[in-house]
Amino acid sequence: NKPRGMLVQGEDSLETLVRSALADRGGSSLSFRPGPLHRLDRNTSGLVTFPRSAAGAREFSALLRERKVEKRYLALLEGELVAEEAWSDRIERDSALRASSVGEEGKAALSLARPLLAARGLTLASVLLGTGLTHQIRVQAAARGHPLAGDRKYGGRPFAGGYILHALSLRFPEPPFPDLESLIVAPMPAQARERLEALFGRSALAEALAAALDSALGSVRENRATP
Repeated sequence: NKPRGMLVQGEDSLETLVRSALADRGGSSLSFRPGPLHRLDRNTSGLVTFPRSAAGAREFSALLRERKVEKRYLALLEGELVAEEAWSDRIERDSALRASSVGEEGKAALSLARPLLAARGLTLASVLLGTGLTHQIRVQAAARGHPLAGDRKYGGRPFAGGYILHALSLRFPEPPFPDLESLIVAPMPAQARERLEALFGRSALAEALAAALDSALGSVRENRATP
């Protein structure tokens, strides 16, 4: 569960912490150096997966390619999202500017955004990713006039504490290993939760987070009921 402000890779990153932890447990061979199987931006919090073995890396990467990993995020958007929306775009990446944009020549990007709470011109949304491109949620939300509050890179207005984007859960319809749960959840960081409680109220936020998790659990239940 990566905290906001930490890099996934590089010096003093999540990667160095994971490698140290696995080495201390004897969980990684000398010939295998675990690296992140997917990434989050520095200021995005939440779930990041690392392998304990080369076999684990291969299996998880195959699930990503086959779109068999369901990624759900929480995002605080500007404006009011009044109903569930399916976002379908092509996203181009400018490596020099380290920025992405919607364009005709980019890669296909699919997301499903569902509003959970709205107040003071802001919406807390649950976003289910169909693809996993760099800055995907930030770009697609901004393209629809709903940039993340505080995301200055993509047109968001100033917001004390910066934008809130949290990788809440990963669901595996077909877990590749017996010790891998079908659904993994990362609690929202305390600071982000406190900021959201100030906006929407403690009880309303608790209900919204429960609804987001219930949606993820519902998809697990549906999968288990399928013959």
